[in-house]
Amino acid sequence: MGALEVFASTIGKFSDNDDLRAVQNIAQMIFEGGGAVATIAGCNSKLINWVLEAITCTKWDAKVCAVGFLNTLLMSSMKNRFQLGQMGIVPVVVNALSSLTRIDYFCGSAIAALDIVKGCASDKFVNDALELDIAIFPPSMDMIHGSTMHFKAEIEERLISLIESLTGGIAETEKHILSKRFEENDGERITWLMEHFIRYSKKVDAAANHLKKKQLNSSELYKEKLQYGFPTLQSIAVILGYLWSSEISAKIESELSHHQIEKKVVWDILSEYRDNIGSAGGSVESTKTVIEEYIASLEVENRDQRMKSCT
Repeated sequence: MGALEVFASTIGKFSDNDDLRAVQNIAQMIFEGGGAVATIAGCNSKLINWVLEAITCTKWDAKVCAVGFLNTLLMSSMKNRFQLGQMGIVPVVVNALSSLTRIDYFCGSAIAALDIVKGCASDKFVNDALELDIAIFPPSMDMIHGSTMHFKAEIEERLISLIESLTGGIAETEKHILSKRFEENDGERITWLMEHFIRYSKKVDAAANHLKKKQLNSSELYKEKLQYGFPTLQSIAVILGYLWSSEISAKIESELSHHQIEKKVVWDILSEYRDNIGSAGGSVESTKTVIEEYIASLEVENRDQRMKSCT
């Protein structure tokens, strides 16, 4: 706490390199100190102002460092998430992420910070959805690398979480903008998504087979699977359902056929997701409604195919 107070009172008085080294050290101390320290740091207006200025500056090293520091504040304190979310941190991080994707790596801290805070500033997240649609996609999926704070797998999981949020957040009249992004470069993003679908399906199936020994009921089994990548698998299924309902079924059909996967697998995951969503709260009901629409879209497709095969 003493170091944090000294840091906040002296930041900006030394060279940029000294400030950056101090930020990295303080971020590590806040992470080790936990939520109480992070919350106090988040209430320091001078410190937060420096973070916001650094994120919006043109110097990439300062921008990356500041986003990493912000991620530490958000990760360690729920109060910081609500406070900074309502301060308008979402568009700030969106803009930073958009510029950071132009360098030779995809900023994992920006992705993580945005995914953490989006639920605490859902209105702002939706308002910036179109801009975010551009920002969250790197020019190439090969640009997604790990960082000192995040493994590549975590960055990809958070990216998938953000894309899922977009599918339900963009206004109906603007959804074609997001779906068009998946059609670019011969649908490479759909291929990328399907590769992750297969990877997480295998991981979750292996866990489910192992958990059978515990003789759990369906509700207990669902909760256990959430520890083994099932949330990401559900997110991917939601995105696939969204794309299917957006009439981009040909590429998905091709990918499913290539990997010998039936549409029923996607349907089953969406159905289990829907059945385990709580009944309280408007946002929960909204999520359930959206998923039911995707399930219905897949059911219509399956019925049409059965009718064709019969004739």
